[in-house]
Amino acid sequence: MSELLCACAARADLTTFALLTDTVAALGADGEFRAAWQEAVKTQQQAVSLTAEECTLLTEAVCLLGTADVAGECRHCEQYAERLRTHIDARTEDLRVRGRLYTALGLCGGCAAALLLL
Repeated sequence: MSELLCACAARADLTTFALLTDTVAALGADGEFRAAWQEAVKTQQQAVSLTAEECTLLTEAVCLLGTADVAGECRHCEQYAERLRTHIDARTEDLRVRGRLYTALGLCGGCAAALLLL
């Protein structure tokens, strides 16, 4: 698995995937990718403010790889892809709602400042 991670990290179209590059950087001499992935998730949690739920999803998704036959692996990947899509959709909606709130608060603050200056 570590050889596959290194090969993916070397691809030009995947170099911006920080979890992948952090995982390759954390790979030890033993090549244990699960521990390296968990370390990379912890690093990214601090870097991009991942929630505990997001870290759990990312860790579970990768740490179960290599534990089943091909059909099981495909089901596992499909299951986590759907869970991640659902989570992304929920976070996108949350950000959209918060964006409108912050816009409204900014307008109200600007109006209040303008009234104070008058």
